[in-house]
Amino acid sequence: MITSRLSGGLGNQMFQYALGRVLAQLNNSPLCLDLSYYYQKHTQDTPRRYELNIFPNIKNQDLPIRTKSQFSTINMIKLFLNHHLKFNSKAYPSNWIKESGHQFNPGILSLKGDYILDGYWQSEKYFKKFRESILTDFSFPSKTSKKNNEVINYLKTYTTISTHVRRGDYISNQKSADCHGVCSTQYYQKAIDLIRKQVYKPIFLIFSDDINWCKKNLPVPHKSIFVNHNNGKNSFEDMRLMSLCNHNIIANSSFSWWGAWLNKNTEKIIITPKKWFNDPKVIIKDINPSTWIKI
Repeated sequence: MITSRLSGGLGNQMFQYALGRVLAQLNNSPLCLDLSYYYQKHTQDTPRRYELNIFPNIKNQDLPIRTKSQFSTINMIKLFLNHHLKFNSKAYPSNWIKESGHQFNPGILSLKGDYILDGYWQSEKYFKKFRESILTDFSFPSKTSKKNNEVINYLKTYTTISTHVRRGDYISNQKSADCHGVCSTQYYQKAIDLIRKQVYKPIFLIFSDDINWCKKNLPVPHKSIFVNHNNGKNSFEDMRLMSLCNHNIIANSSFSWWGAWLNKNTEKIIITPKKWFNDPKVIIKDINPSTWIKI
């Protein structure tokens, strides 16, 4: 059995699921989802919930679920001693694969047997060869709101560019602010200018958790559309709409990363920030596909 430990919001969960699904297929074994993160207290993290059940093709699989961590109290003590007192006791069991760094590790795809995957695994390289099956698993519900259907019909008529501005916890949560930071208005200006040079009569759709800030500060054309009707448990609908735009300008956010990756337009232009983390100690080289334009 392959067990994927999930954490974070929808975008992170999708990366974690994707690798788990691929490794389970390669091993011809079942996939189990470890949701224990969502049953624990995380005082410094942005509050999150399990969200993959919004995808019918995942929900209907009725996957095995764990709500209690397999990581024992004894192992937690070992980790504490290793970190604070420089002990060298083995805390993780041999089949527990803890991600080291944020780079693609091709050896992961060669694992045979029962493993627990613990990490973010943010690279298309883990599942690029399985794109069609991942797209199937991440198919959105067939039904949506009247307002979203209106937007979807609009997207079929015009050449549209989703533009995602992530602020929210990247501003309000000190841990997130220190680690991630927000994309500058200069980034969006350069991205918009590039799109306008390459795309005829583009219409920009703005997605953000701070629409008021965007209206005041974002350098977008006056005919741009601000999308702010999907909230709470319906926030995933923004990802659906992003994926249906012709082209995408994403933030340093796994949410809009997936909105762009799920875009099936074979001629899509994806613009992504070159700098993904504010913390210089965090180096991530493999998160963006080679065809995406980095600014």
